[in-house]
Amino acid sequence: MRRCAIFLQKDIDYRYFCRSFEYRVTQDYTGWVTHIDFWNPKTGKMEQVLGALAGKHPNVTVQTPGLAKYIVEAMSGGCPEDVDTDSETGFCMPKAGTKVSSATDTPKGSAPKDYFDVSARGAKMGRTCSFITAVWCEMLRAYTVRTWQWFFLVFNRNPWMHLACSISATLTSLLTIVPGIQSAFSTCALPWYLYLFAIGCGFVNLILDELIPKPLYRLKKAREARAALTSKAPAIMA
Repeated sequence: MRRCAIFLQKDIDYRYFCRSFEYRVTQDYTGWVTHIDFWNPKTGKMEQVLGALAGKHPNVTVQTPGLAKYIVEAMSGGCPEDVDTDSETGFCMPKAGTKVSSATDTPKGSAPKDYFDVSARGAKMGRTCSFITAVWCEMLRAYTVRTWQWFFLVFNRNPWMHLACSISATLTSLLTIVPGIQSAFSTCALPWYLYLFAIGCGFVNLILDELIPKPLYRLKKAREARAALTSKAPAIMA
């Protein structure tokens, strides 16, 4: 879940505050965290603080207990006179009545149009997970759809298949961690547990491929065989 606060002026929207949630698994903490983008009055620019709060906080404000010390100190003096204060969150926002000459201008108190906020970060991580899962699903399906036998019975019939899948898996991982290639494929490096989650989804697909189509196919073939025997029985007796 994510949210961005927007200041609207002449049909041009500007972000001045964003927050999103992420589930983390680390040595020190396991659980949900809240990420925040806010306009820092001390630096005069939009800044991103990952893990600004432990837990999910859909209505985070500058007074929310447990807010990152960096944000608390940045907002301790309030907002300057040439920007407004959001009445709901207490964070800074462009002053009412602010006008811009073009869509590329950035009013004081807001983020540039090309700012990579926590919502965009979450979306890119989601796309990267989906990409990894899709590749692993197709790789593992090479073992499940090649025959109606259980995949472990034919797993080692073609060693070249292992090589091809290994290359595919390696290249997929590299696409998410090598700078430059990341930009070309709109991917990003993920925490280790998200790699496991994405790959695990591929194995779930393998299990479903094994447990649903193949038993149904065997049931269908058994029914057809019984029907064939039934139709032949009268002819034999005659």
